[in-house]
Amino acid sequence: MSDNPLLPPGWPAVSLAEANAKLTAPGSAFETTEVEINGRHTRVWKNGPQTLVDVFTTARSHGSRTFLVLDDVRVSYEAFARASL
Repeated sequence: MSDNPLLPPGWPAVSLAEANAKLTAPGSAFETTEVEINGRHTRVWKNGPQTLVDVFTTARSHGSRTFLVLDDVRVSYEAFARASL
């Protein structure tokens, strides 16, 4: 697949299109579906958060795990949530 001598033989194992198809297939964690938003058909993740509140709540559940890094500064999910609130 690749003529680059620095890459292992047969790399990549699957094409980007094949990987996308497998990741977004029915029953997968990243399954997609089509919905209408403001009159436009839009492809969205079927099992993903539906609103920004859902994104915020899910992120906050990670607590003390690192959320942001800038140089030597690290901010946890909880610290970010508290600052945002």
